[in-house]
Amino acid sequence: MSKGDLILSRENISWNCDAGSNLSVLSIRRDFFDGLFVSQTADCRIIYDFIHDESGNSEYLYFSCQNDRNVLVAFDALEQELKLSDSHHEKMTHLLMVAIVTELDRARENSLIVPNSTMVSQNRFGKLMKYMGDHYNECTLAEVAEKYGYNPDYLSFRFKMITGVTFSKKMLEMKLEQAANMLLSSELTSDEIAQSCGFQSRSWFTRKFKERFGESPGKWRKNSKKLA
Repeated sequence: MSKGDLILSRENISWNCDAGSNLSVLSIRRDFFDGLFVSQTADCRIIYDFIHDESGNSEYLYFSCQNDRNVLVAFDALEQELKLSDSHHEKMTHLLMVAIVTELDRARENSLIVPNSTMVSQNRFGKLMKYMGDHYNECTLAEVAEKYGYNPDYLSFRFKMITGVTFSKKMLEMKLEQAANMLLSSELTSDEIAQSCGFQSRSWFTRKFKERFGESPGKWRKNSKKLA
């Protein structure tokens, strides 16, 4: 995990944490998800399904929220609220959880990391998405359609219906996310990273990276490392 990452997991999930890591763990009782909470989050389908799945599967959803200030602010506020016990505490806790879930759903096109989210990656379409994540620098719609037995036109239609974005846009997002990770975790140049992530043009990479992250790759790397 990186700073700002968030995992929604079931209670029977186990994990290891390095000594000295700064990690917040929030345990939520099932009865917290009452009728009001359900009505306010029913349109957040993937998270709603995750919360209300009674199968008992050991699953989790992984979100990369470093650039989502709304989630980070709401989570910080929730942590502070949990230290209180006045008459407004329960209402504020519910409101902040609704805000977090809603923002996660609103930003999931960019923040939900499919290969690291077992609830998504273990079903058929999720496996397709995982394949895309594992081969982000080279796979095409035609190749993925052939591999998973779809007609390319049907896959294109179904992909947008399920994810809300086109296949090409999702591939671009995966490449940009990987490029951002490599900018922080490696000493490769921007040109080397662009080539590694499947961008054929440096100018196209720089333009799309700036549209996504608000800064050029070099400036984003410098500023992000200052904040780490």
